[in-house]
Amino acid sequence: MKPLSALALAAPLTFAAMHAAPAHAADGPWAYGIGGGLAAPYTPISSEEFGPGWSWNTTVVRWLKPSLGLRGSANWIHHGRSPGISQIPENTPATLNQHSDYFPVALGLRWVPDHERRLFFDVSPSVVLSRWHQEFNQDLLHWESNLTSAQPGVELGIGAMLSHDPGFNPEISVHYLAATAPNVPTEWFGGRKLQSVSQWTVGLNMSWRP
Repeated sequence: MKPLSALALAAPLTFAAMHAAPAHAADGPWAYGIGGGLAAPYTPISSEEFGPGWSWNTTVVRWLKPSLGLRGSANWIHHGRSPGISQIPENTPATLNQHSDYFPVALGLRWVPDHERRLFFDVSPSVVLSRWHQEFNQDLLHWESNLTSAQPGVELGIGAMLSHDPGFNPEISVHYLAATAPNVPTEWFGGRKLQSVSQWTVGLNMSWRP
């Protein structure tokens, strides 16, 4: 799914649901969540891959009615690697460390289709703050480079609530993040441009209602 196509679909759905909520929706409860999990390998450009990473997330849900809530979230997805460098044996070993971090901030919907409130679906237009950092070291030679951007995206998810306790409820979920890439070349990979962000995460959240 292309990021802009998904965003074009998610944004009007979110807007329509917010305005379709009944007048008494303001009396609905709030729910809060925090958790973490694993991020699938990330490929910023063809033939270059970061291995599995990790993620942290926080969520807030304002229930508009029993089956539909307005969901906000802020996440952190991290990848790191130390690729091998071709070296002359008699030279001092060199090291190269690369890191990529994504900070999606999303506002969208959570839909619970069943009356037992077990299964849920998330769709959220988002802004994705991205930062790429690399550092090279060899003897007295040291250099660093950074690339920071903010791009539109969308987050889609499916999950399940593992308890009926209304006050405290663990959740397991899978989310997919898509976002456009910055339209600038990077010195990391010979001046080639980064690909669009396409990231899967699986996580465990602890959700509670005050």
